[in-house]
Amino acid sequence: EIMPSLVGSEMCIRDRDQELLVVPDGRKVEPDMGRPKEYLERFSLDTLRMVGTISKPGEPLQALVADPSGAVTRVKPGSHMGKNFGLVKQVNEAKVSLIEIVPDGRDGWVERASNVSISE
Repeated sequence: EIMPSLVGSEMCIRDRDQELLVVPDGRKVEPDMGRPKEYLERFSLDTLRMVGTISKPGEPLQALVADPSGAVTRVKPGSHMGKNFGLVKQVNEAKVSLIEIVPDGRDGWVERASNVSISE
């Protein structure tokens, strides 16, 4: 459950893991509907599995993410995945951290932190 609240003049929300997300005052949260979709955006996050990482000298660490068919795609900060406009913020050896944009139930949008963790 997403619980909006005000802290000072900024709107804040807590996601299901109780991580606090701040929406700066005056910034409207909404997905970019005109941006071309990336391959992994056709799947919900709960169907995607992180299966490993790969690195190249001088480049950020990339995660290897398997879709439901088993096909593996590389993702890095700035990539998109999941059906809720998920933007990858960080990749480490254990998980992909991203921010999703989801409906707030009142004709608007809010940001929600999510993760796809490595599968055992």
